[in-house]
Amino acid sequence: MRLTKENKQDIEKYILNSIDSENYNIILENEKQKLEFVYNTFINEFGFRIKQIGLYSAFSEYLQGLPSCINIDFYNYKILELAQSWGQEVETEKQQDKVINQWFDFITNQFFKLCKKYKIELKEV
Repeated sequence: MRLTKENKQDIEKYILNSIDSENYNIILENEKQKLEFVYNTFINEFGFRIKQIGLYSAFSEYLQGLPSCINIDFYNYKILELAQSWGQEVETEKQQDKVINQWFDFITNQFFKLCKKYKIELKEV
């Protein structure tokens, strides 16, 4: 999928708006703090998996566990709606299956692109 500048902005907004620190009693004032919060929470809760399967696979697996620090959609119909709004073809069953199966990996890649954009230091475990 080739993303337009507008699509990239929509995805960034989606990810940043999905970050939720309410259960942690932390106030996050900007995008960088939000991304650092999710990354640090991931390291604390699931960092042990990085050495086993790698950073990206571990983060994708973490998202599939529906962590409370980031509320990524997980219902198939919602994933397809979002993907379509971001320019992804979802007309055929094959296209839909591909989008759904790659959803958490896609969000993982976009999350780490944002970390790079906002110069988040990715601490080693």
